[in-house]
Amino acid sequence: MGQEERREFIRVPFRTGLSVRTKDRTLWSTSSLDISMTGLRARIDEPPLEEGAACEVEIVLSDAEPLVVIEARGAVVRSAPGTVAVHFTAVSYTHLT
Repeated sequence: MGQEERREFIRVPFRTGLSVRTKDRTLWSTSSLDISMTGLRARIDEPPLEEGAACEVEIVLSDAEPLVVIEARGAVVRSAPGTVAVHFTAVSYTHLT
């Protein structure tokens, strides 16, 4: 029997570039994996981040006109070689003209 799904929001496959910035490091990802209303998971090529670390995420929707930037604050909930997952605590967006 499988583990019961505990997510409140559905994960949606989502491919775009983003950055995850902690107090000590900034990671760039060219391939997010999925996103939900409360977080995201992204592919990274750098050493893992510390779980629990506060972070800021910037997602640029480059295909949008005008350009849209989603900014989120949150915490690293999982980090392993090749992937990082962030839980959002606040999200905002801006249009760049």
